Amino acid sequence: PATLAQVSLHHGGDDQSSYGVSVVDGFNVGLSVTPHEGRGNCPVLACRPSRYSDFFKSECPQAFTYAHDSPSLTHQCSAPRELKVIFCH
Repeated sequence: PATLAQVSLHHGGDDQSSYGVSVVDGFNVGLSVTPHEGRGNCPVLACRPSRYSDFFKSECPQAFTYAHDSPSLTHQCSAPRELKVIFCH
């Protein structure tokens, strides 16, 4: 099982960066993604460990928790100077 950070940097005509967190394949480490100085909807994503997969959605509401979860969980931020990804245990 692995916690994934999904990042696509500087794509499209308006310099978009997309990011998301996935626990579809399991959870093994806490994770946060923090955009800095971007424009638009640029939320900080954080995920904490949980004992049971049924609780992934309550513990990681902004993460993909199953294969066909909501596409709105991929966040796009225009021209962030950096995306800080922190893995913690």
